[in-house]
Amino acid sequence: KTNQLETKDYFSLGTKDQIYFAIRLGILDTLKVDTLPLFLDDAFLAYDDERLNHALKTLNQMQKDRQMVLFTCQKREHTALKTLKIPFNKISL
Repeated sequence: KTNQLETKDYFSLGTKDQIYFAIRLGILDTLKVDTLPLFLDDAFLAYDDERLNHALKTLNQMQKDRQMVLFTCQKREHTALKTLKIPFNKISL
């Protein structure tokens, strides 16, 4: 928006988390090892609903190649997965 380089303090926590998530996915793609599972622990805590839906859709596309394990204490991810009709297995501890 500003057409300038900004310091990290300029960006919201959701944006920072989204960048970190993109870096992790990029590293997985670079490794070219499809058999490794992807573990995420409350990775979307700072995401707004739109970011969450995009991230879950991305994971859904990737799940054809690898297992995804998402740990969360939030109900929001469960609701979003159901709304988006993304297949998942829920295990409650």
